[in-house]
Amino acid sequence: MIRQARAAASPGDADAWTFLGRLSLDAGDNERAAAELSRALALDPRRARARTWLGLALLRSGRPGEGLDALRRAGGGAWARAHRGQALASAGDAAGALREFGRAAASSLSGWPLLWSSRVRLAHGDARGAVRDARAALARETRSAEMYDQLSLSLLGAGERASSLAAFAEAAALDPSLRWRAGGGGASLEPRLAAVAWALGDRSVEPRLRALRDGGA
Repeated sequence: MIRQARAAASPGDADAWTFLGRLSLDAGDNERAAAELSRALALDPRRARARTWLGLALLRSGRPGEGLDALRRAGGGAWARAHRGQALASAGDAAGALREFGRAAASSLSGWPLLWSSRVRLAHGDARGAVRDARAALARETRSAEMYDQLSLSLLGAGERASSLAAFAEAAALDPSLRWRAGGGGASLEPRLAAVAWALGDRSVEPRLRALRDGGA
């Protein structure tokens, strides 16, 4: 590749090593990404983006302590904060994760930090807070199926079944594959849709629920 050739020809080129590291990260080669990004930072320690990507590579390589340390050293950028929040959530520090997501959301127009915040709140039993964050995320990403889906899950957790079904219908309209593929924390979304419809009195879904219960496709 051009970047690899450039890095080989100019081993002191921090730009080349940074982009190589990002390419490796995107390809799922986390160990290689960590090595390439570390080399970029050895050449230029001021590269906050390279340090953020290094943190992600280390986290994905099963090295959470080193990953979180790299993310902490990446500074106060929105995405560094958002990724620190994900690392803290994975480590079980919900309060720390929510703090970082809140700071990231305050300095970014993206809805993703709010989506991640909603997921953490829902996982820790704060369904109302999850709904609030999911709505705020959706206000920023109005055509995002994933934002609608998170709102649906949060509303279901809050006991608002009709609103949950409506939100899921919006998600499925934007991304029809949501009806069939896995998602929402690893659970199939089709059973959730059927269960919500049943709760609303739609008995036409009974055969499908029975098939799902019995392990049918």
